[in-house]
Amino acid sequence: MINDIFSSLPLPQRDNKPRQKGITVLLDLGIGPFQQKDIIRTAGSYVDEAKIVASVAGLLPSDVLKEKAELYREAQINMFLGGNFFEFAYNKGLVEQYFKCIKNAGLSMIEISDTLIDIRRDEKNHIIRHAIDDYGFKVMGEVGKKLKKSSLEEMVDDINSCIEAGAEKVFLEAYDIFVEQDAERIIYGLGKKVSLNKIIFELPATIFHGIHDYDRYKIMRLLNDIFGTDFNVGNVNPDELLLLEMVRRGMRTDMLERK
Repeated sequence: MINDIFSSLPLPQRDNKPRQKGITVLLDLGIGPFQQKDIIRTAGSYVDEAKIVASVAGLLPSDVLKEKAELYREAQINMFLGGNFFEFAYNKGLVEQYFKCIKNAGLSMIEISDTLIDIRRDEKNHIIRHAIDDYGFKVMGEVGKKLKKSSLEEMVDDINSCIEAGAEKVFLEAYDIFVEQDAERIIYGLGKKVSLNKIIFELPATIFHGIHDYDRYKIMRLLNDIFGTDFNVGNVNPDELLLLEMVRRGMRTDMLERK
């Protein structure tokens, strides 16, 4: 994406894709290919991965799902399905069938989570290794719970366990950090105990009680204030992509130092 209109202004720059840090994960609620093309044209250079939320992929026509994957692939965006779809398959005893479906869809990345169900850690690690060794998937783990709270120590142990099993990065369930928790303490604690490049902070959905758009913006600001530009963040809505990029680069007027 090239903008030469403002080339005479010293606008803050950031690493180009492919990036290993400062990752942005788009939340895709099943948008159609035409809207997807608009998003990619407008802000695609700022997006590294796209998550098809929950089990929405199972409701899309097969040709649409494959077209979406190809559009993202052409834009250097890795598409994968939300971990809740994996949890649905696990709960039905259909993990193997789920992996085969992902493979048949032409996807190379998968998310393994247990945010709504309980999976023993050793079993979760086995599933991660199985997905890598037997299917060739790039695995993204997820830790934390949607319906109960985890301690900082539990999250750190689960993150390290996922990484040791082979997960490339680990999502942090938003509800466990940002809803009814001392978010700043937990974020600082995670930053000290695990590699920042290995974790992706999820923004909490507005369906959570008391969460509004401004709360999501405040979290972007908080992460930027604590870690600087290169924090990894997920669950970013299409209309927040440019806002997030402005936050990363310190380009909003409420972030400027007064002269």
